[in-house]
Amino acid sequence: MGDERGQAAWEARREDLQRWLAHQWRAPGLALSGLEVPGHGGLSHETLLCEASWRARGRTRRQRLVVRLEPGEPRIFPHYDLRAQFRVMQILREHGEIPVPRVLGFEPSPRLLGRRFYVMERVEGRVPGDSPPFQLSGWLHDAEAEEQAVAQESLIEVLARLHRLDWRKLGLSFLDRREHGALGLDQEFGYWRHYLDWASRAHPLPVLEAAYQWCLEHRPRRPPPPVLNWGDARFGNVLYGDDFRPVAILDWEMALLGPAELDLGWLLFLHETALLWLPDLPGFRPHGEVVERYQQLLGRELQDLSFYEVWAGFRAAAIRAQIVSRDHALGRCPDLRGREEDNPVVASLRRRLELPEPSASP
Repeated sequence: MGDERGQAAWEARREDLQRWLAHQWRAPGLALSGLEVPGHGGLSHETLLCEASWRARGRTRRQRLVVRLEPGEPRIFPHYDLRAQFRVMQILREHGEIPVPRVLGFEPSPRLLGRRFYVMERVEGRVPGDSPPFQLSGWLHDAEAEEQAVAQESLIEVLARLHRLDWRKLGLSFLDRREHGALGLDQEFGYWRHYLDWASRAHPLPVLEAAYQWCLEHRPRRPPPPVLNWGDARFGNVLYGDDFRPVAILDWEMALLGPAELDLGWLLFLHETALLWLPDLPGFRPHGEVVERYQQLLGRELQDLSFYEVWAGFRAAAIRAQIVSRDHALGRCPDLRGREEDNPVVASLRRRLELPEPSASP
């Protein structure tokens, strides 16, 4: 909805959203301005930016807002628990150790805007770009090596702090996906078996099936205990301040309970995949040093990390296949021609596994 029609559609619903916010905040006369549908952002959701203004105690108050909406069809994930995402951010914000935006309201009914949604504050900062990638250009690419080092180090610190949290005491047990198996790797495998079945419902995906089978055969026998995982740990989901430290960790829709190695494996695999085509930033630590530093911060040695990096590659490839399928359904990708399983993520996975050639999609 980043085009003119999408903008016009949201302009038409401005009054509905104004009334909802005025009721939520007990702020009669609240008005919205600067309504914007950005042409960028996460792949699994829709976002609306705006600014609210209202009078309180004789003064004009202003708040820049982000409205996050449940995605429409076709989706990237078979299920999308917007309430869980809202609650994770709410709990982390209250706890205070992890920088997340302040969430301001959740609407469980789709009647108002056609989808369920939540509202959060808009935090000022800069995100390392995905297109073009930050290794190629942009503010982080142009920064001094010492500043780049701070950006990487501070993200590793946040990740280790997240993984040291006691998720039970924080009340995050709602992330236990019991329908997919016992908490931990059983549940993780169960969920992604479900995801692969869903993503391949139109036609088989033999490359992804082979990758899943390899992971099943090589899964760790005694994985570490589950912790809170971000789920989508990557630089493109971090909002940085002027001091090159995170001011907000974004996009919690993939949050889960599992070994800490899941998050680190994801971060490392995606970064290493980019480095197949691009040089790394001069201030960034190499793979081995990142692992060593993270272990120091976490307080234990990592287990079976190479497996978790492959598992991250499978997960990323499965999501990429569904993105391609979605784009095809929306008319953005007229001819699939096997692109669901022939892309940079799968190319990176092939460096670790022997996989079959993709089948041509109809």
